[in-house]
Amino acid sequence: MNILKRSIFIEIVGSFLLGSLVFSTILVTNEITRKLIETLVQETLTFKEVGVIFLCILPKILVFSIPMATLLGILVCFSRLSADNEITAMRSSGISIQNLLSPVLIFAILVSLFALLNTSYLSPKASSYLAGMIDQIAIKSLNTAIRIGVFEERFPNRVLYIRDSSPDKRNWTGIFLADLSDAENPIITFSKKGHLFNNLNNQNLLLNLTQGASYEANPREAGAVRVISFDRTTIPLYSAKRTTPARETKENISELDSLELYSKLYPKEFKKGLNSVDYRQATIEFNRRLALSFAVLIFAILGLPLGVVTRQGGKSLGFIISLGIFLGYFILFSQGLRLAEGGKIPAFLGPWLANIVSLICGLLLLLSADKRIFWGIFNRTSHLPRFKNPFKFLSSEQLKFSSENFSRKEQKLRYSIPTILDLYVIKGFFSLFFLVIASFIVIFIVFTFFELLSDILEHSIDPLIVFNYFLFLVPHMLLVMVPFSVLVAILVQFSLLTRTSQIDAMKSCGVSLYRVATTIFLMTLLVSISSFGIQEYVSPLANQKQDDLRRMIKGRSPQTKRPIKQWMMGEKERIFHYNFFDDEKNVFNKISVFDFEKETFSLKQMIFAENAYWDEMSSRWIFEKGWTQGFTHGRPGRNQFVAIKSEPMKTINEDPAYFKKEVKPSSQMSYMDLRNHVKDLKQSGFDVVQLSVALHRKLSFPLVALTMSMIAIPFALSTGRRGSLYGIGLSVVIGISYWVLQGFFEQLGSAGRLEPFLAAWAPNLIFGGCGIYLLFNIRT
Repeated sequence: MNILKRSIFIEIVGSFLLGSLVFSTILVTNEITRKLIETLVQETLTFKEVGVIFLCILPKILVFSIPMATLLGILVCFSRLSADNEITAMRSSGISIQNLLSPVLIFAILVSLFALLNTSYLSPKASSYLAGMIDQIAIKSLNTAIRIGVFEERFPNRVLYIRDSSPDKRNWTGIFLADLSDAENPIITFSKKGHLFNNLNNQNLLLNLTQGASYEANPREAGAVRVISFDRTTIPLYSAKRTTPARETKENISELDSLELYSKLYPKEFKKGLNSVDYRQATIEFNRRLALSFAVLIFAILGLPLGVVTRQGGKSLGFIISLGIFLGYFILFSQGLRLAEGGKIPAFLGPWLANIVSLICGLLLLLSADKRIFWGIFNRTSHLPRFKNPFKFLSSEQLKFSSENFSRKEQKLRYSIPTILDLYVIKGFFSLFFLVIASFIVIFIVFTFFELLSDILEHSIDPLIVFNYFLFLVPHMLLVMVPFSVLVAILVQFSLLTRTSQIDAMKSCGVSLYRVATTIFLMTLLVSISSFGIQEYVSPLANQKQDDLRRMIKGRSPQTKRPIKQWMMGEKERIFHYNFFDDEKNVFNKISVFDFEKETFSLKQMIFAENAYWDEMSSRWIFEKGWTQGFTHGRPGRNQFVAIKSEPMKTINEDPAYFKKEVKPSSQMSYMDLRNHVKDLKQSGFDVVQLSVALHRKLSFPLVALTMSMIAIPFALSTGRRGSLYGIGLSVVIGISYWVLQGFFEQLGSAGRLEPFLAAWAPNLIFGGCGIYLLFNIRT
């Protein structure tokens, strides 16, 4: 009995560790990794700091991946025992289900204690440390992250434009800075030279300027332009300190460990220091941590009886059931939080609602397991192929290859498409592929939902909006998850074929492994073509919709076609600023024009008008209710001021089409739209390096699925006898390697250190080349 319990415990631990690795990998979102790689490429972050950031992110990921992996480990273990009839053997030996509880409960208690430590201490402390670290990284990275020839609006109430810089991007020439703290009286600064200074102690960024002047114009007072010249000056540009008290309170609560939260939550002085909403939020946060830790025990009680009754599905069906239970649990969990946030149930009860319901279901299933009430529930359910011998479809006469007809049948098997063997391989591949991609989408949706849950509750978002958001998010998730799903499906399928000696049977019948691989390559090519179709015809509109819905969930209005305030460089040495542009009527509201000297970068003319419209007859802009002010050596001349009632601006040659250009996200455009967009922006002096990389990625990314198949098949054939779980683990390693390499080359291209074509295609070429080399070295 002790040997049996020990073997069960070891098998659960193995599946749990693999599940933790897979789920944690999925939950580490693409945006986080890309931001880290971008900062690393720009030489503002060391590898040590990258490692520290990943370690700080990990506890937050483990809050969700530990319960999921626990349920998966128990279900996979007992599903395998049930599918191999080992549970039947145990029962016939007098071993009941209750006798198997001890290794499960010991494992669940140990994991639950670690989960409690993680949610109560590690995750809050890591979040607090990461917040401070990100503030310092933001200060460090902004120095080199500022792009040349682009209006940077990432600074609060500041717009910065740099015409040129030194190779290390630390010394700038031709600096334009707009201070919009007072929208009615903007302060415009032109400077010949300058650089940024990082004040890490005070967590702020200072802009040091030399040889320039600041211009403050009051549009309500015609000709009132105040000029302050300087040889050297320092302007505060950015501060990383938190400034929103409400946001600070919310963040501080989540960054307190459970002991600190408990000591401050229940004494009266803390309750008096918070309003009822903050006190309720703190109570929900404290109980949420306990409930998620205790969920490990709940899943253990649920997993044992469900694993026992899944007789025919094996590990695959156990994986499906674990995802379904986890999705149902967190839907119920979110509803409990919503009710608690709304005050409809006590604050402490909301996080525990899902645990209570799940515990009742688990106890009922556990009590019923020995009575075999549920033994027949899943007997007819098998969502995955069992990879039985495909040659059983053939009769005994067909398996007899005589010397007279062997050559003819071998030729027919090799060249007729599709053969029974082809259909068998295709069925196995797509069954695993659709299972894996559906599982990844479910996990991604659950994690994303909980990231947005606080915003959903805070802004009382309609459930229909949330549903539509995830509906439009599905195409993006499909594109991202397809390559990894292909990788997992091929590795698992060929691992099972190798372990069950079906590959040896194919070889003995004269079927080359290249012939089998060709079938998979054709299927992955079909998947790549489908991905390209989704990317071109479905994803652009869906991404735009989901972006608008996400902004609504975040409490912001949907993105309009153009920002409220717009800055644009003209065809010559000219800068435009306007509050609004009606691109249908070709009308500006409150437009300012700044003409400057090319060599000295000093202002030579300023134009302001309340309104401006395009006159088709004269093909000129008509400025109304404004003025022009000329400057000599940066100083306003008294005789250079001209009031405007309604006059055409003959010096402005930019037509309306010039102002209808906007830098759209590449994800919201098809390949042809993006190519034309890049060409158009490049002519107008916009920074299009990043968009050029994205343009080439439009062609290279759909082919990642084919690349994954080229490298997955030789790996699976060489390591297949170690089992399907080993194949999943190997796919995680390969997927992470490709993911990191892709992000690294993409950021090299975006930083201008690599040609856009190479930046987009290099990962495919490297992995594809390795796959071809390995394919030619396997024994066929």
